[in-house]
Amino acid sequence: MAKSGGLILCVLFAAALWLQSLGRLASSPVKGGAELSRIPARFGGWRSEEHKLDAVSARLLEPDAVLWRTYVDPEGRPLDFLVVYGHQKKSFHSPGFCLPGSGWEVAAKERLTLKIPGAPGGSVEANLFRIQNKGVQQLALYWFAHGRATTPSLFQHNLNLLKSRLMHRRAFGALVRVVVPVVTTEQDALRRAVVFLREVYPEVNRQISS
Repeated sequence: MAKSGGLILCVLFAAALWLQSLGRLASSPVKGGAELSRIPARFGGWRSEEHKLDAVSARLLEPDAVLWRTYVDPEGRPLDFLVVYGHQKKSFHSPGFCLPGSGWEVAAKERLTLKIPGAPGGSVEANLFRIQNKGVQQLALYWFAHGRATTPSLFQHNLNLLKSRLMHRRAFGALVRVVVPVVTTEQDALRRAVVFLREVYPEVNRQISS
């Protein structure tokens, strides 16, 4: 009994050391970083307005870089674009958790593949949320990126980062999110989001995967 008790203590101690090392890996910065300011603010008739994270969000997420803009297309229709880039696990979250907290109801959700030149493999698998608030309907698209890997899963994204940390590789990642109002139909809103991403994503990918 004493031997088995000692073995259990050794296992628990080893596990504690392993978890402690993961904590250090998760919080230790790695040299490098994206220059999100290189992502064009104007292109092809689109123009944009810059936004900043509020102090509470910035303190909670502690990202290494953030790009948050409202782009307006040549017809005057807006689109919200956000890239959160960092090396810490807490920098990433699922918009599905925060949208209800900001008053938006998630009416439906699915995953779909977007054909985007400039993305790794020419496409990304994204989450698509149909959200509504007081009669206003929008589509929210988002996914996570790490190096040349993209995934709609936060769990898989964190696992990818952990693997890189354990192998002492670059462990930077990004959340990419697009929110577009439904003015006429959902199909038209999705088309506008894809048109936008095909223009801007090649530079986004260069920065977040460099």
